[in-house]
Amino acid sequence: MRKLLLGLVVLAGCGASDAAPTSKAAAKVELSSVNLADDCPAPPATPTPTTAPAKTPSRTPSDRSPGAVTRRGCDQTSMQLALTSTGTASAKVAVKKVELLDAKGKVLQTLTARDPQAFETDAYVAWNQELAAGATVNVMYALSAPNWDKLTKGRWNAHAQSFQLRVTVEVGSAKQKVTKTSIIPTRLKPAVPT
Repeated sequence: MRKLLLGLVVLAGCGASDAAPTSKAAAKVELSSVNLADDCPAPPATPTPTTAPAKTPSRTPSDRSPGAVTRRGCDQTSMQLALTSTGTASAKVAVKKVELLDAKGKVLQTLTARDPQAFETDAYVAWNQELAAGATVNVMYALSAPNWDKLTKGRWNAHAQSFQLRVTVEVGSAKQKVTKTSIIPTRLKPAVPT
């Protein structure tokens, strides 16, 4: 009986050592910031001037029409992730899913991530979604805007509610879900007379 038990222990030990190791995340992922706002059009490409631009006369407040208003700037819906490599090799990063939830955790909509950028020195630059071994990088993705008409009866009412964002990120072959809670959408700035 004792030999049988010893044989089972040896076999169990061999089986465990022959099994494929479980996949571990190649990075620590943190959802550090979320901005719920609008979906802004891409800025137009700046043409390279071939000659000096013509001077345009400057406008003074007196030559503007009375009651003229300036349009508010577009505030892009976005998220920022902090990625810290824990692997020994570089890994591809992919945002697989971005879910907007209500304050209680019910999924309301799925948003689309685009335009990955990494923070380098003092500005965000285009990012190839490659996380180098041992690196720490702060990245930002533009997101499609929530359907404010459906959720809050218009963008002007959005700041009166609280939301959550749940993001599924794949680093290498390991998926992780990260969540940010208590997100208040950015309040719209009213148009100001000039």
